Amino acid sequence: MIPPCAVFSPRTDPQAAKHDRDCDDNNSAIYPGATEIPNGLDDNCNSIVDDTLVVSSVKPVFGNVGENLRFMLLPNPADDVLHIVFDGNEVVLGRVEIFNPIGQRVLTQDVRLEPGKKGTFQIGHLPQGHYFLIFRRADGARSGERFMIVRDGNR
Repeated sequence: MIPPCAVFSPRTDPQAAKHDRDCDDNNSAIYPGATEIPNGLDDNCNSIVDDTLVVSSVKPVFGNVGENLRFMLLPNPADDVLHIVFDGNEVVLGRVEIFNPIGQRVLTQDVRLEPGKKGTFQIGHLPQGHYFLIFRRADGARSGERFMIVRDGNR
């Protein structure tokens, strides 16, 4: 194990020698200027995880979708709080799951919303980056949408 105050030399971390602002001395593939890949990491040290995904190019709905299962996520990009607002005039009952870019479920919350009401999710504990929210209605219908978390100073 490397002590927290260790100083790396070019022999132990070749990328550190090339990039003095290396943000992960334990991973030589992570350094300023590296190609960002969707892996749940900040590969290029710009403080944004997986910042190369294009959210607007993804169809937000998939699977067994009913007409009354359309929703919006607000704001998008979000920071510490994400709201879900459903279209329609029926009570919405189901479960929300949020996944990170590598498919790990990072939040699960049951939802029961009256018509015109919004659901609120506390996401301040999640790192910046791209996420995917899936809503599963009690009858099995489901819908999903991508969103981003961006903190102030990175917008």
